[in-house]
Amino acid sequence: MKHEKIDISLWQQIQTLMQEDGLVLDPAMERLMARHLEVLRAWQPVASLVSRRDLDDMWTRHVADSLSLAWLVRHFAAEGQGTLLDIGSGGGFPALPLKVVLPGLRVCLVERSDKKSGFLRKVLGTLGLSDVSVVHGEFPDAAAGVVAEVMTARAVE
Repeated sequence: MKHEKIDISLWQQIQTLMQEDGLVLDPAMERLMARHLEVLRAWQPVASLVSRRDLDDMWTRHVADSLSLAWLVRHFAAEGQGTLLDIGSGGGFPALPLKVVLPGLRVCLVERSDKKSGFLRKVLGTLGLSDVSVVHGEFPDAAAGVVAEVMTARAVE
């Protein structure tokens, strides 16, 4: 977080709410999320993963926003052991921060852009996350056969 602008008050609120819901955000998880943002920043000129105005505020606009869903995902996805289908995954939000805080969650990322699919594969390899698949193609055809308790679509046209 040291190189990113962050609303400390909002971040503390997110952490408090997560703790109240029995979710822990430990330093190792924060490092994984920071690494995700580093890879995103490197790929931004190639794949246009977030808007330019969001680049200096990714912890608030993307990570905290994603984590605000953690308690819902855990509740509806078999206490975090079920499957999340994320449509239009782009930069990996909200699915990857959710996967970090809910490590038992299985995740299927659906992305139609070749460049963004490539980014998602790169960041997954970098973070070493398991039980996450990237499906390249248009929804719903690309997700045929995926059974998920929770579906997200954060930035889909």
